[in-house]
Amino acid sequence: GEETLTAVSTLLAQCSKVGTNLNQLARHFNSGGADTEQIRAKILDELADLTAFRLHAEKVLGELYGNAQAYRL
Repeated sequence: GEETLTAVSTLLAQCSKVGTNLNQLARHFNSGGADTEQIRAKILDELADLTAFRLHAEKVLGELYGNAQAYRL
């Protein structure tokens, strides 16, 4: 239904944002950019966001298919 479309749309938007940030970091390193603590912290933030995205996607998919319990950690 509409609630599902909204949830999927939100997940896709978040995935796009994380992907964009990771691409910027890869571009920085591939061009010989310095490896700084600030960049390391940004990478950890992005990986945390990606993990949160994955967990939320699993929850939504579990709810869609009527098996939310299987996706709980």
